[in-house]
Amino acid sequence: MPRYIKINEGVANSYPYELSRLVRDFPSTSFVQPFEQNDLAAFGVYPVTEVAMPTHNPMTHGALELAPVLNQGSYLQQWEIYPLSNEVAAGKLAAARAARWEEIKAERARRTAGGVLVAGKWFHTDTPSRLQWLALVLLGAGVPAQPWKTMDNTFISLSQSLVQQVFGAMIAKEQTVFTHAEVLRSQVFGSDSPGSVDITVGWPEIFGGA
Repeated sequence: MPRYIKINEGVANSYPYELSRLVRDFPSTSFVQPFEQNDLAAFGVYPVTEVAMPTHNPMTHGALELAPVLNQGSYLQQWEIYPLSNEVAAGKLAAARAARWEEIKAERARRTAGGVLVAGKWFHTDTPSRLQWLALVLLGAGVPAQPWKTMDNTFISLSQSLVQQVFGAMIAKEQTVFTHAEVLRSQVFGSDSPGSVDITVGWPEIFGGA
């Protein structure tokens, strides 16, 4: 969205200046709509060229937009990068690390529930399914040879061997996912820029390949 400044002779300039204020500031004037089609300079209003915020570490420094500066006939946006106090920086870093850890936990849960591949088929591993698999393990040799729906909507016949394989794969995957989440947690809490830690890599595959 375009930004504007209004130059007020003898008083403080108005910035940012919303063009909708023209009607209030000049009540006796009839304006063309949209406002950009008017001769804005005649009312002391000038566009401000946006300047990219300077690169900085938001954990240790803040960015403050200053009043635009006139440069070769055009107004340019200005920024000031300033160091944060130790207390503020520590608080921001702690909050950023905690937020990143919540993202890791969410991905850990998604991966845990994303299924396991056994005998060429993907089997559900969400919480209700894990309870079902545990119940089937407890049945031992009494596992019924009944069709079991897999994640690709096809069926496979249950057997004690298949149940043991799926349950074992499920436990192994949970351990792998947990271990990787802890590795990422260590990286995040050891970094001064937790947002730069890539928490999307290194996870075991889930159904659909995501």
